[in-house]
Amino acid sequence: MSRLANALLGASALLFAGCATPLGPGYQIDQQQVELRYSAGKPDPVRVRAVYRLRNAGNTALDSVETQLPAGAQSLRITVEGAPVTREAVAQAPELAVASLAKTFVVRFSPPWPMKKERSLVVEYELSVPHADAFYLGARSWFPELVPPEKAFARGTARGKKVDVRIGVPEGWRVLCAGRARGTKTRNGETESRFLLREDDFPPFVVAGRYHEQVVTTADGTVIFWSFSPLDRLEAQAAGAPLLKAMKFYERTFGPRQKRQRPVWIAEQGRDGSPSQAVAEVNPSAHSFPDGVLVNQAAAAGGLAAEGSLQLAKRELARIWFFHLARPASEPALVFERLFAERAVMLADAGAERIATGREAWNRAVLEFISRYDSARQGISEKPFVALTAEDGPGQSAVAYYKAALFLVALEEHLGWKGMDQALRRMIQARRGQDWNLNDLRSALEAESGQNLGEFIRTWLAQPGIPEEFRKRYASP
Repeated sequence: MSRLANALLGASALLFAGCATPLGPGYQIDQQQVELRYSAGKPDPVRVRAVYRLRNAGNTALDSVETQLPAGAQSLRITVEGAPVTREAVAQAPELAVASLAKTFVVRFSPPWPMKKERSLVVEYELSVPHADAFYLGARSWFPELVPPEKAFARGTARGKKVDVRIGVPEGWRVLCAGRARGTKTRNGETESRFLLREDDFPPFVVAGRYHEQVVTTADGTVIFWSFSPLDRLEAQAAGAPLLKAMKFYERTFGPRQKRQRPVWIAEQGRDGSPSQAVAEVNPSAHSFPDGVLVNQAAAAGGLAAEGSLQLAKRELARIWFFHLARPASEPALVFERLFAERAVMLADAGAERIATGREAWNRAVLEFISRYDSARQGISEKPFVALTAEDGPGQSAVAYYKAALFLVALEEHLGWKGMDQALRRMIQARRGQDWNLNDLRSALEAESGQNLGEFIRTWLAQPGIPEEFRKRYASP
């Protein structure tokens, strides 16, 4: 065997045989605890404190690490081994600073952090939230993360394998967070709830408020209602049963929501109507989060068991799969995410007759969608769907939405409803905890169908207009 071959084999052994030290810079999070505290007294902010125990797990000294914080972080203080350190803000490319959700800082070590040595890193800051009876914070709106090194063979993670999360709120409030609940304790007017966050858990969202609780359990699972006023037990049961039935359908069709069974929460938003800061996907009436739905006062006042409220909640629950299990990474993916959720509700409502009834209901909408697509195009130079961006105006967005809906009709005709369901399940489960885009969708569709769909997809999505043969097929007789 040649010397080159021996050298390559030796390098492979170092990389893949479980060697403890990677060939590059890196760190390991041995322990991580994150605290969030809120006293609800004007103008008290949310206070966040993250404590890391880090170990240099690379083969070189480290002169810095990067930490990513919410864009609204104020009064920032960072210490290493108890001493304040120099920090520098990192400029973000405009296309990466989506909705200004986060900002990154470089934390400098002086002297550099030696190999195999441990360091204690503490990051503290404050956040403003709307003063209300409740608040919701998505993970990007409050939770700090480390930024792993980008060099070849580097090691590092955004958060630890296990994170001890502690959330302190006024006594009498209820708290929900991703991860496994580990109990509460009340002292000096504050209730602290603890959660254990693991790698496969959802990002650490927080729902907190002075809520009344109503629990509904059926054969399909458990739904927990959190409301500012006590919810009538019969109304809760009337709303809970169809919502749990829909969730059962989503799990059966698109795969498990989580490894461990968890209830579904339906909670009222803060009374000022603001569910959170820096959450671009907020719906005026309802907003999904990884474990349920937030509804505004108007929707709650209309009755949670009312048909309109139920349909709204079902759609937002379906978004757990397409927006939270795996997150759309582009504007075209966001359009499809909305349509996938609407399609899921339609099929869930059709029940055992979904093959015929669901198909019939979708087909009845085709002519209307063609009409709306044609109307939306009036006075607009249509962009190819794949070129859609967040900066495009409402006109282009409307054209894209109706065209994407028609594309899904054509796609389901091509693959069948079952093939579509299986492809969506394949994509979402394969991309759990990661972003998804149109390439992931295409890969899942082709893997499920065994067909090359490149030309079909390009005809629909890479050029303006809709195929003439499709239009003719649905032309009025």
